[in-house]
Amino acid sequence: MKQTAALLLSLIMVFFFAACGGGSGSSDGGSGTGTLSLNVTDAPALPGIKAVYIQVVGLRVHKSGSGWIEVEDFNETEPFNLLELQNGKFKALGDLLLPAGHYTQLRFMLRENVGHDHNPGCYVVFDDDSNTSIDLPSAEQSGYKGIGEFDISADAKVEVTADFNILKGLHKTGNGRWILKPTIRLVVNELSGEINGTIANVADFGDHLMVHAYRHGSYSFHETVPDENGTRFSNALTSAEVNMTDGGFVLSCLAEGKYDLAIAEYDEDGNYTDILGIREDVEVEKGKTTTIQIDTAAISPSEGTGTISLRLSDAPFLGRNVKGVYIKINDILYHHNGRWVSAPDFNGTESINLLTLQNGKSIHLSDIVLPAGHYTQIRFRLDPTEGDGKSRHNPGCHILFDDNSTQPLFVPGGAQSGYKAVGEFNVTVDSKVEVTADFDVHKSIVKAGHSGKYILKPTIRLVVNELSGEINGTVRDWQDYNASKDALVVFAYKENGFESDETEPDENGTRFVHAVGAGDVNMTSGTYTVAYLAEGTYDLAVAEYIDGSYSRLLGLREGVPVRKNGVSTVDLNTSSLSLP
Repeated sequence: MKQTAALLLSLIMVFFFAACGGGSGSSDGGSGTGTLSLNVTDAPALPGIKAVYIQVVGLRVHKSGSGWIEVEDFNETEPFNLLELQNGKFKALGDLLLPAGHYTQLRFMLRENVGHDHNPGCYVVFDDDSNTSIDLPSAEQSGYKGIGEFDISADAKVEVTADFNILKGLHKTGNGRWILKPTIRLVVNELSGEINGTIANVADFGDHLMVHAYRHGSYSFHETVPDENGTRFSNALTSAEVNMTDGGFVLSCLAEGKYDLAIAEYDEDGNYTDILGIREDVEVEKGKTTTIQIDTAAISPSEGTGTISLRLSDAPFLGRNVKGVYIKINDILYHHNGRWVSAPDFNGTESINLLTLQNGKSIHLSDIVLPAGHYTQIRFRLDPTEGDGKSRHNPGCHILFDDNSTQPLFVPGGAQSGYKAVGEFNVTVDSKVEVTADFDVHKSIVKAGHSGKYILKPTIRLVVNELSGEINGTVRDWQDYNASKDALVVFAYKENGFESDETEPDENGTRFVHAVGAGDVNMTSGTYTVAYLAEGTYDLAVAEYIDGSYSRLLGLREGVPVRKNGVSTVDLNTSSLSLP
């Protein structure tokens, strides 16, 4: 009896495990085949680009428990424009027969890379109708990767959309190549929904708006800062352009759940300018469309305020017989929620001599309380202009020459829109960020041809102090130059940014116009300082001036690293510098 009972129990257990799929059969979803109905869509691309073409010649899918499978009945496509597939539009790539099972990835196979710099059939078309090829690294071998999970059941069809999201994937490398990184997400259509929205006050904006969708709670202000590829909003799941006629936008292929929508403003050239606000807790249900209306005036990027501690500095001015360049600031404007706002706690300045603020020196302008958020620009408003013709000027703004004579300075738009300073910084709640405005008067002062008046163009860059470093050192052979007549200047360029025509005057008579920073060499000690440089690698160009006029380029010192909050000490010998 005991043996019979034991045998019966064994048979029951075998039957139980078989019925529950406890064997290896569950890893591949069982037998039989089903159909994958595959579509592609895209999110908006970079500014200045009107078409991104890609040609797919094959498809591979990854099945759990089985590995990679070549899709035999996939038909090669002609090159198609991904930018035609935005705001809920799709392109069908076919109904494909596959073994039943669970899938986690697919890869689009491309034509073989030519010359190690592009894949045939893949290229970018710019607004001026010029075009260039795209390189998708290893895509012809391993494929262009799309990630997401879907199940194929025997004798059934599942519809899946591949969202390419060109906005995140396409970028230009330092050597000028365009590369498309894999950023495709796979979405099961029946398990996803969409948001169909309207910006109610779209008429308040003249340029472009874009909506970026985030999983609820995942957005932060760091998203507005470009990543290493220059991409903003890099963690958004998808994005949509706003129709600037009716305010409409569509965010498609979103899994069920809650989302936060970041509404961003872009200028007429497609460059990011501001974050207008965040609409939180937008619910998406599978198989449904969520309809919403957003008034950007009623939402804010963040609650709370922080403080910007604003300082003022300058790079060397190479004008002859000039000992002072004065400017008087009466207001500071910041851009918030789509409009320019006057800083309420700034009380203006007396006339400031910028030439006393060179070689790393700076003065404190004000601590200004701002709404928390990401900023890309501030503006210095000057006193209203006076006079006309050659005498037209902004009061408190003038040049002082060695003979103590003066000439007034005119700043176009300085009293109305403000004197523009460009650079990015974040203001976080209950904290302070120190930012320096580097005027760089050398580039900005222009003498008008007919009137003879002096004009101050906006060339100010904003630098977050804690994110910047400096280069200093000694020019060891400074004594080989005549200290009473000669001047040496060290110009800093981003790595490989110096071109041979930098020594030629531009239309305003200015040389070295693309230098990021500069420092005078002290002709008593040979020391120099180039301050407020963002982290990165720089090339130094050393130039000689005689009696205040440019003489010659002495050479380059390349590959100087700068670390944030760091000082790079680089001693130079002009006789051993390389010439371009």
